Amino acid sequence: MIEYSRRHRILLLAQRGPYHRFRRGNDVDQLTIGGPAEVDAKLARIRGYLAESGLGAILLTRQDNFAWLTGGRDNHVAAGSDVGVASLLVTPTDRVVVTNQIEAGRLRDEEIGDQGWEWRTYDWFRPSGFVAAVRDVAGDRPIGSDTPFPGAGPLDGAFDRLRADLLSAEVERYRAVGREMTAAIEETCQHVHAGQTELEIAADLSRRVRAHGGQPGVILIAADERINKYRHPIPTDRKLRDYVMLVLGGSMWGLTISISRFVAFHPLAPELRQKWRDVSTVAAYFTIATRPGREWSEIFRGATELYGRLGWPDEWRLHHQGGPTGYRGRDFTAGFESSGVVAATQAAAWNPSIAGTKSEDTIIVTASGHEFLTRQTGWPTIKIEYDGAAFEFSDVLIRQQVVRRYA
Repeated sequence: MIEYSRRHRILLLAQRGPYHRFRRGNDVDQLTIGGPAEVDAKLARIRGYLAESGLGAILLTRQDNFAWLTGGRDNHVAAGSDVGVASLLVTPTDRVVVTNQIEAGRLRDEEIGDQGWEWRTYDWFRPSGFVAAVRDVAGDRPIGSDTPFPGAGPLDGAFDRLRADLLSAEVERYRAVGREMTAAIEETCQHVHAGQTELEIAADLSRRVRAHGGQPGVILIAADERINKYRHPIPTDRKLRDYVMLVLGGSMWGLTISISRFVAFHPLAPELRQKWRDVSTVAAYFTIATRPGREWSEIFRGATELYGRLGWPDEWRLHHQGGPTGYRGRDFTAGFESSGVVAATQAAAWNPSIAGTKSEDTIIVTASGHEFLTRQTGWPTIKIEYDGAAFEFSDVLIRQQVVRRYA
């Protein structure tokens, strides 16, 4: 079990077993990363799914599923891939790690050697050894797999929903992830300056995410006119003049935070200010509407109607509005055809947008209400009242313009 202790604002991963990395953090006394109770609870969910689906084994290789089942441990090497370098094989009686000899030692020492898994390794130069190791455990029983595997079928949405209902240990970790990723993007916003390129801003944001212990999965930067033109603006060499949008999808322990922040070097024009009030009103609707038992499609439909009432009937068509999150940037983007309902304790990341604006934060919803994971003191907010409730959403940070020139 890995525990975090507060010490000089550093979260020290102290473990009763294998070594683990140090990571930085704020205001966290103690967190458990991959404790036995959490792993056992998730194994029970998987075995319940096995019984209902008629499958004999589940094979998990994707990074999100690995992090979920192991309580925040990591099987990635290639940052640009969803697929990890070790697989978890679960049957009604077995729990096995399957990996090659390159990875086995590090994974034992630094990731999951303390969790009680059986191990099957194979030679990296004999890829057929992977299939043989899995079949040695599963036999001829039908396998469901989250990546292609000979003779296995794909896992369905019912399996993905096993991740939806967060355990208390996951909620505590998610709060810490929210603090760290919010700090990373808002610190970056305090340092952007006119004359900087979008690529330079992206590099600074990536560095700060890493310094806070996270992994940047999505970084989008748009300066000036590009904010109005593009909803997914990958960074370019365009130089910032007056107005910039920063978008981050960052994760720790597999849990993903989605957040957008804006900086301007001048007061907003009245038309843009009204857009910000309207997009924040849609964000307030999403926050209220996302509650346990509510259908995702119903939530989405209500938002499209609200856009129309606010005078922006087509803006929702220009970009997805977000949806449930957790171990992926979005488990799916909500729409008219979405199936399923909000779980008892589930994370969501909504991102309503009107050209030139976007309100994006990550929340956890429970039967008692909602909690924002991406809030820091000191950031300007816009106050919104909707359906009898008062909200404060992130506003544009107005800063004095600074132009830096380099020799």
